[in-house]
Amino acid sequence: MTDTVKEAPPDLGAYRCAEVLSDRFGIDVPPDVLLELSDLGLIPCTGAYKGNPVYSGTALEAFTDRAVLERAMERGRLHTTDQVAAYLRVRRCDVDHLVRAGWLQPVTHVRSSWQRRRATPQVPLYRQADLDVLAEHPAIDWDAVRATPAGRPSPLARLTARR
Repeated sequence: MTDTVKEAPPDLGAYRCAEVLSDRFGIDVPPDVLLELSDLGLIPCTGAYKGNPVYSGTALEAFTDRAVLERAMERGRLHTTDQVAAYLRVRRCDVDHLVRAGWLQPVTHVRSSWQRRRATPQVPLYRQADLDVLAEHPAIDWDAVRATPAGRPSPLARLTARR
């Protein structure tokens, strides 16, 4: 008599993990949500393949919490710098001041459509949950920032670096 040992599922990249989750839950899961799920320790990153993260197949197989997935999809949504400016309803230069002062940091970088495939990704992406915290921060007078006309210095230019 032979004992059959169930093999551990293979580790997968973000796109394949997103496909598995989409099939399991019947919703469109973007690959970017794996960053959030990994940060939460639910589907950890186990390594990299050709510079791209690879996630635990065992943890992916065990993940069954739709509510956590939906929350991770909302909190982990990624935005370009222009999308950040639109979300916060400020000028692009205001976002640049937030980044310079360290109040906002990209979670990853991607290649733009005009970049060569082998080029280092240059487009920063920012996390939705970080934007929500920033939008509620009491040290920033968002009404004053939004009321500043074009050509005038931003109130955010005076922000000091965060430690």
